[in-house]
Amino acid sequence: MQANLMMNLHRQNLAAMILAMLSAATLAGCGSSDRAVVKGKVVHNGQPVTDGSITLAPTASVGTTGKPATGKVQSDGAFIVNTETDDDGVLIGSYEVFYNPPATSEDAASTSPYAGLVPKQAQVEVKAGENDITVELGPKR
Repeated sequence: MQANLMMNLHRQNLAAMILAMLSAATLAGCGSSDRAVVKGKVVHNGQPVTDGSITLAPTASVGTTGKPATGKVQSDGAFIVNTETDDDGVLIGSYEVFYNPPATSEDAASTSPYAGLVPKQAQVEVKAGENDITVELGPKR
């Protein structure tokens, strides 16, 4: 009887160890991701741009595929871009950078002071981890 008890305890310990190793292997795979955090600031003449949005469009000519990522420019010029949902990040790769001024209604007395401005750096490379970029706006060339 005592031999059976010892054998059952040994099997339970072995099963627990195997389960622990499988769990650890599964969790280790979760840390690798093909997405990265992209945040930054939009400026014009050294001052924060206070409205609009940033779009990162995959550069297909160098093999980056997927959906564009967008983010709203906050009143301090800060932005965070995401692909489909908040905090889903951006696929690693090369992207064209676009600035979209805030929409104005047709009957608005004035247009955005940022209308007609474009990013001076037309492309960015999104790398693994956190990417902090500054988008400097200037006139179209």
